[in-house]
Amino acid sequence: MHNIDKKIRVAITHGDINGVGYELMLRTFAEGEILELMTPVIYGSRRAVEYQAKVMQMRAAFHYISDAAEAKDDVVNFVSVVNENCKVEFGKMTDIAASSAEIAVDCAMRDYERGLVDVIVAAPSGNDDVGQVVEYLQTAAAKSSQEGAESGETAEKKDGMVPLRIMRNDYIHVASVLGNEDTDAANASLTDGMVVDCARLFFQSMKRELRVDNPRIAVLALNEAIRSDESSAEIRSIAPAVSQLVNSGMQAFGPYLAKDFFEKGEYIHFDGVLAMTLGQALIPFDSLFDDPGCMYVAGLPLVMALPMHGSCHEMAGQGIMDETAFRKSLYLAIDAFRNRCCYDLPLRNPLQKMYHEKKEDGEKVRFAVKKKFEFEKKTE
Repeated sequence: MHNIDKKIRVAITHGDINGVGYELMLRTFAEGEILELMTPVIYGSRRAVEYQAKVMQMRAAFHYISDAAEAKDDVVNFVSVVNENCKVEFGKMTDIAASSAEIAVDCAMRDYERGLVDVIVAAPSGNDDVGQVVEYLQTAAAKSSQEGAESGETAEKKDGMVPLRIMRNDYIHVASVLGNEDTDAANASLTDGMVVDCARLFFQSMKRELRVDNPRIAVLALNEAIRSDESSAEIRSIAPAVSQLVNSGMQAFGPYLAKDFFEKGEYIHFDGVLAMTLGQALIPFDSLFDDPGCMYVAGLPLVMALPMHGSCHEMAGQGIMDETAFRKSLYLAIDAFRNRCCYDLPLRNPLQKMYHEKKEDGEKVRFAVKKKFEFEKKTE
């Protein structure tokens, strides 16, 4: 259990070296006050960051170390994990940039498994960093399970995890059941079980990490019009899922037509919005807000956050990129980690239910002592 009074160690992967990742870090950590909240540990290339700082005439005040175990508080720690011969080519998508981003994530995850960092924030890259983290955790879990089976110990089970990407800004939280699929493919694959599972994970994450006590969740329809046809996704899957969620005690409402829901501002009445596809989930960020937002990844044993904007190759190397989304990703990771610790602490060692005799029927109650005859037998 992490001591919440200590500074949280934030692993920061450098992302695409040809994008804006390093500029975001240089701008964010130019203000020393942020070190009062965290101890950053950046994974990247010393040569690349110093080159970018020189080009953009920015100061790179880092504490360079060879291992995260050497990290210190009150400084920006930098672990160089990438071959120093890697070449920065602003605005280009290269194999070197992709592989260096992958190496940084892998090194950060190894240090997480070693207990050297607490949370992970990924700078923008062209890779699927979330998928890489999930794959790493599943591989580690399988290895641990195999070693536990050989030694007769039971390992913590982490395989089978399905991450839920929660996109957010100061006004809205949105998650999606499916990825970037077209309507026909989504209609064929969507089931009520998928909607229920995602909604429950969304609900739990908002309570546990985002500190919303009893979230009100709006569930969107898949199609542009809700038909009474039983073969439609709304009648076949979404409406039954909403009913099931309500019966389980959740405040779930819908389905709502996505376009009308956002255009009419109905989202202000809810704490979270569950879209069916990624396209639906991105509507408010593309058309309603200037803030690109950041993303929290729910459903993982670790806390992970990242800015929603991409590598922004068209702005790389010019010193004009706004670091707000990256900064908010750092704050989000810190807050989610502390909220998770505070939420889990009272639940770690619950009192066990005990028994008492009532007309010799062995009725279970919440507060009772051991059965009388068991107590007397032990004292004889």
